[in-house]
Amino acid sequence: MVISSTAFLVGMSWGGNKYEWRSAAVLVPILVGLAGLVLTVLYERHVATNPFLRLSVFQHWSGIVVSICTMLQGYLVSWPCEWYFVTRGAADTIFQLFAMTYYLVVYLMACKLYSPILAGTGLLPFAVTVVPVSGITGPLITRRGHYRWAIWLGWSVSVLGLGLLIILDVSTHPAAWVVIFMCAGAGQGLLLIGHSVAIQASCRSKDAAHAVSMYSFERSLGLCLGVIIGTTVFQNFLRIRLERDGLPVSIATEFEGFITVLRELADEDSSKLELQQAYAWALKMLFSTSTGIGFVGLLLSLTIGDYPLNTAFQPEHRLQK
Repeated sequence: MVISSTAFLVGMSWGGNKYEWRSAAVLVPILVGLAGLVLTVLYERHVATNPFLRLSVFQHWSGIVVSICTMLQGYLVSWPCEWYFVTRGAADTIFQLFAMTYYLVVYLMACKLYSPILAGTGLLPFAVTVVPVSGITGPLITRRGHYRWAIWLGWSVSVLGLGLLIILDVSTHPAAWVVIFMCAGAGQGLLLIGHSVAIQASCRSKDAAHAVSMYSFERSLGLCLGVIIGTTVFQNFLRIRLERDGLPVSIATEFEGFITVLRELADEDSSKLELQQAYAWALKMLFSTSTGIGFVGLLLSLTIGDYPLNTAFQPEHRLQK
């Protein structure tokens, strides 16, 4: 599975950047990776005596939908930002926080010309919103005994926040993007807990531990897809805008490193504003894509079933006296 996933992600990262989408260098790893993933699932289902993929977690439609929504959330929040602090260690938390804040940092540094320190400070509205919302959502689910409201509300607020990111531009006032960041962060805080509870409630009690492991795997897989595909989408749209404006298209390949050069250009240089607008336009296209994917997640979440949360845990292993 690791080799197949890596092959698929390599092909996606090369498409449109290093090679043409129709080239064998792109199509072969993508197709081989997908075939490998299908074969892995078939092997785990029909051959393996002690499978590492507990497919019984997906015995209900709700389990399948929650898994898809979890991957979509991991895919989407690799573009904005999220603070995952519930089931992971500190090092993993820092890694995911870094990866998910990536394109908001690009906006703040390339479009607003903020320094790295100011760009990091600008992410605080998002991060500090996720944490308290997640902390409040857990006790509310426990008290109410239901979890679907958190998922539905979380996806609705997330789609709203992602949609508002589309309006970010070179001239956007700081008060505006602070509110937008907070809105998107609140939605992610709701989904963090909602998905975690839903995938455990929708499976057999003895599979709860496997469901939690699968939840972490699905989020990590979505994160990888988001980083690779998000970068591919951004670079391709940036290349289109640069070519249209008569600017060097090579900037799209090294768009991170060029931000330093962009910030050092003189204000009198007419290309500086054009480059800022090119970055802003590519980010608009990226956030537009994420909004559409988020809406798919919202529609899928409406089909999640409502299972009781007071089911007794039935472990497969017991201690003998």
